[in-house]
Order: sequence, then C-alpha cells, then structure tokens
Amino acid sequence: MVGVTASATPGETTTATVDIGGVKADFKVTTRAAAPTEDSTPDAFDFPDRSDLTPDEIYTSPAIKVSGINIPVTASAEGGLLSVNDGPHQPTATVKTGDSIKVVTQTPSTFAATKTVTVKIGTVSDTFTLTTLPADTTPDPFSFTDQKDVKRGSTVTSDEVTVTGINAPAPIAVTGGTLLINGQTSTQMTVKAGDKVVVQVTASSSPSTSVSATVTIGGKSAIFTVTTKAAPPADTTPDPFSFKEQKDVVPGSTVTSNEVTVTGINAPAPISVTGGTLLINGQTSTQTTVRAGDKVAVKLTSAATLSTPVSATVTIGGQSATFTVTTMPRVSEVADLNPYGPPWLMDLAIDHQSNLYITSPYSDKLLKVTPAGQVSTFADPSSGYSLYGSDIVYVEGNLYVAAESHGILKITPAGELSVLADQDQGLNFPNFMTNDAQGNLYVVDGSAVKKVTLDGTVSTFYQGQDFLFGLAVGADGSLYLADPNAKELIKIAPGGTRNVLADSAAGLSSPVQLALDAEGNLYVTTNDSSIQKVTPAGVVSTVATKADGLSAPHGLKLDGSGNLYVVNGNGKVLRIRL
Repeated sequence: MVGVTASATPGETTTATVDIGGVKADFKVTTRAAAPTEDSTPDAFDFPDRSDLTPDEIYTSPAIKVSGINIPVTASAEGGLLSVNDGPHQPTATVKTGDSIKVVTQTPSTFAATKTVTVKIGTVSDTFTLTTLPADTTPDPFSFTDQKDVKRGSTVTSDEVTVTGINAPAPIAVTGGTLLINGQTSTQMTVKAGDKVVVQVTASSSPSTSVSATVTIGGKSAIFTVTTKAAPPADTTPDPFSFKEQKDVVPGSTVTSNEVTVTGINAPAPISVTGGTLLINGQTSTQTTVRAGDKVAVKLTSAATLSTPVSATVTIGGQSATFTVTTMPRVSEVADLNPYGPPWLMDLAIDHQSNLYITSPYSDKLLKVTPAGQVSTFADPSSGYSLYGSDIVYVEGNLYVAAESHGILKITPAGELSVLADQDQGLNFPNFMTNDAQGNLYVVDGSAVKKVTLDGTVSTFYQGQDFLFGLAVGADGSLYLADPNAKELIKIAPGGTRNVLADSAAGLSSPVQLALDAEGNLYVTTNDSSIQKVTPAGVVSTVATKADGLSAPHGLKLDGSGNLYVVNGNGKVLRIRL
C-alpha cells in the first residue's frame, strides 16, 4: 500500500512511484475540478411572427427549447400565458435548460389588427407579433337553378346555396322575391360563411311568362328565374252534360232544371239556349260565353195542356243537352192502399194542406195520404169506435165520418174521436154525406136527407121515395141526389121543387157519388166504372173510364186546383186533371 497527499490545487494530479526489484508502478491522485460559475443568461430564442390569423381565436405558438443556463430562471409573458412542457397556462414560470415553452394568447378581435407578445427568460427576451387576416366579404360565386313550366300564380322556392369564401359577415339583399336564410323567412341584412340561402318568388298569372329575383351577397349576385307553363291550345268543347227530365209538372208553370257545372274547357266557350232562359251561376243571364266552373241551369214554362212535353236545348261549345218538362197526365195514381188492408175504398176528404183522408170500411180504418204519397193510419177501431161506414167530409179543420154503427163521428186534427149525432138525435142509418158552404152536414138516412149542424142538431131536409146514394148541395141551397136504380140525378130546389136534372135518356149511367164544382157542374161516379160530368143544363159527358184506370170508383172530391180525386174499389186512389 502506498499513501499520497493530494494537491491543494483543484484539478492537479499528484503521482507516487513504487519500485520493487526494478519493477515500478505509479499511483496517481487528482483533485476535483473547481466548481463551475452560475449562468442565468439563456441562449437567444425566437417566437415567429404570424400574419394569417382569424380574429378572436386562441393562438398557441410553436415551442422553443431553453438552453444556455445552468441554474433555474424565471420566465414570463406579457400579452399571453406560458405553457411549460405542455403544462398549465400561467403568466410566469420557473424554467431550466431543456424545458419546452409555448405561448398561448387570444388573437385580436377585429380583422387586420396586430397584437404584440413579449416573452422573457431570465435576462433574455423576444417580442413577436400576431396579425389577423383582412376582412373578406366577397363570397365565392353562387347560382340558382331556373325553374320552368311552373303553375301560374304559385309560390316557387329556389334550390339552396351555401355561402362560402367569406370570413366576415357580408351584406345580403334581394329584389323581386323573399329571402329564406337557414330555412326561415328572413329580413336580416348580413350572412356569414356556412349560411344556407334560398329565395322565393310568386310565379306570373300569365302563361309563358318569366319572373326573376336577384340575390346579392357582398357584391356577388345570382338571378333566380321562374317561367310559367305555356298556355295549352284553347279547348272550348266541354265534357258532356245533361239535364234531368221533369214529369208531372203543373201546366203553365215555370220550371228550373238541375244545375250543371261546366268542365273540360280551358277557355271561354260559347253558350246558347233555344226554348228557354239561361241561368248562369244562379242568375238569369244573357251572356254568350261560359268558363270552366260556371254553373248552368235552364228554365222554361211548361205546356198549358196535360201530358204535353216542352223542351229547351242548351249548347256549350258544340255540346248540347235538352231539358224536357212534361205536364202531369190527365189521370195519375196518387196511392196504392192495398198493403194497408182489404182493397175496398169508400170515400175521401181533402184538408187545407192537400192531405187525403180515405175510408176503408172492410179494414175499418181511416187512412191518411200526404201530398208526398206517404201513407199512415189516422184512426182505427182502437179508438173505441168502429169506422165501418161510407162518406167522409172535411169541415172547419175537423173530419166527419158517416159511421153506420155510431151515427156521425167527429175526428179532430189530433185524431180524437167523438159522436156528433146518432139515433138519439134521429139518425137511423147514416150513409152518404156532404156539406154546404156554411159547414152544415147533409146525410142520406134511408129515403130521407137529414141536415146536421156542427152542434149535433138533426132535422129532416128532404123526404122522398127515391133510392138515394150520393148527394151534393149547391151554393143556392139546391140539393142534388143520385138514384142509381132509376139512373137519375135529382135536383131539389130551395123551395122543395123536385126535378130530374139528367137520366139515362141523356146518357147518364147508374150514379153513385157526386161532387159539385164552383160552376155548378156535377161529377158522378157510376156503376159501370166511369166518371161522368153533368152541366147545370143537364148535358152529360164522360170524364174517365176503365181505360183510364177506373175500377168500381166510389167516393170523389174536388180540390181547389181543378183536380178530381177518386177512390177505386181496387184499392187505388186516382187524380184526374180537369
């Protein structure tokens, strides 16, 4: 072992040599070097300037490496924050050689603006500048696709364009249309990049006509043009149309057809009428053209005679339709009462609403027939009274029935039944019945005619030896009686004088029932299924026969319109136009 005393000088080597038998070995001892001098001045560093930045955004600089110091030093940033080794953002930090430093800051909030940031590490600093882009409000070119063959007067929406090529809000304006920005109708004055713009225009109301709207964004414009469809060739030939024929019309009346709507034309078409008067859109019209959608009807006056057709022809653009009106037949069926009981009808009465009330003795019912032909039972035996009888009259709102088993029954409009007069008042077998203008009833009772007032007072009006059926009372009080056995019509004057008005020698058949009109003409049902007319002078003529549908006719009544209603033994009610 060898010991050596080290030098007192830093970094100096001391050597000791040991020689053993000529063999030598050195032992060297070197003192440690002197401690280094502290260095807090880093090497120069540089953060690059930037001049292409977007306003008001976070900017992070490239990183620089700290070098040239051997002790930690303080780093700071004026105008930004430091991030050391990607650590948190802070205004100051302690750094050492090898650390990575980035600067984080906010760019200027406006375009073409400059911001200065100074970073100091130890005693060395660097200043760099950040400059935002200049404002660009001129967008990339844009366009709208024109639309053709659009519906006239319709609202048309363009295709959507996206605003590009600007970095600042750009002014937007439209002429001739309405803007939609991002799907909403808008009146805003600017758009930004990424906004979606559409324009709407209203198409012209004329064919083959263009309407345009111009959209301008930051000096760039695009036109959206909408063109309506060309007008089709004029078509004035309408779709076929027709008017429904009307029958059973009152002679001499004004009749209006059903209304037809004009279709199948695209231009005004000529219209004309022969034999009638036009109604266009509900108004009497003399116009000579119609358009699609117009509503057309025609009116005319029916013939003055029965069973007679009258026509009017309407022509529109070459298409014609005829409206035919046929007056009511002389004889027509009003109702078939067979479904309502045994088909034997006796008599009928007519009220002020033109309802018919018909006695049907074998079914023991009083049937009601409305002007519309609806049939119902007005009274039946459930009332406690049998309606088996003959004649019925309508006087002062009430019905009166000559019911053989009860006398004369009164039936109110509500269908309530009561006895007006019976055997207690001197009625034995009431049958045929009529009334005078004062409302008094006259009823055949055997060979007598008895007068019954509406308070139930009974008196004998005529007593004879005749076999009596139907009867009628004239305005002067004359009584007319039917004697089927003698085939005579008897007239009893107010003074009681008896005369034969007509008999078989005058052509009268066996008379059954009578009806008297305002002129004094009698209408007579006969046993040979005919109806005859007898004038005040006794002239007999035939009104209707079996050929007209008569089958054992019985009761008959006149209404106030010149119609004669008759009930048939076969269950049918007929109307005869006189």
